[in-house]
Amino acid sequence: MQKGVGGNSAKATSGINGVKTPAQAAAGIEDSEELFRADTLSSGHGHCKPALVDTLATHAGDAVAWLKTFGVPLDAVVQCGGHSLPRTHHEPARADGKPAPVGWDIIAALKKAAEATPNIHIVTGAEATALVQGADTPSSVTPLHHRGALPVVGVRYVRTVPAAEAGAPPTREEATQRADAVILATGGFGNDHTAASLLAEFAPQLAGLPTTNGAFARGDGVKMARAAGAYLEGMEHVQVHPTAFVDPADPMNRTKFLGECQHCCCCCKQGAGHGTGG
Repeated sequence: MQKGVGGNSAKATSGINGVKTPAQAAAGIEDSEELFRADTLSSGHGHCKPALVDTLATHAGDAVAWLKTFGVPLDAVVQCGGHSLPRTHHEPARADGKPAPVGWDIIAALKKAAEATPNIHIVTGAEATALVQGADTPSSVTPLHHRGALPVVGVRYVRTVPAAEAGAPPTREEATQRADAVILATGGFGNDHTAASLLAEFAPQLAGLPTTNGAFARGDGVKMARAAGAYLEGMEHVQVHPTAFVDPADPMNRTKFLGECQHCCCCCKQGAGHGTGG
């Protein structure tokens, strides 16, 4: 449950990869979709889905251009781990020389645009509990993969409602949002220390490590999808980030602050790197 939006994306410090962009052209970088594809497949060590890599290489540049339409100046390009050329787009440094928080700025810009769109309603302080399934999905919607399960037609969630009177406790209210399609973008499971921990199930050798994931990264979306009949793949590929800060006053805290690292594999999430399950 989160009070705001963004999740781990709001913490991102590297940027987003893309080729054949105006920023690359301005820097004199001659890149190609073929090289981006080759770098990603090489770094994937045989675990990549070629069709998904093709989509990434072909359309990632369009994603960079799309984000810029919301006022995020992704005009600086650097070379991160796994890439043959500079193709990681981020914001130029601020006037005081400090790096701009590219992840937070992207999330803030998209949130502002969403709030200005009449048919988008953002619900925070809520916890999704289950996917709603039924046979009345529109014929134009085709489920991706569901092992004979009924199509997903909505999501059930619980939200906290502030008390009407001062001093009274808040109440929890159940609600159901029906939809023609449901997209799960709930992040990883690196902070899943529940009794039904996905981390212990798929990567038990990492279960004792601290994490830079927020408390929200419990794999709830994965669990709901599996309960609805979804097929899980690549769950054992959990990224271990090489840089994090330890609080001397609380060194044993299992949640660490993510340290910026421009040249490690933190940009693997946008291609050319190891798998990231959590």
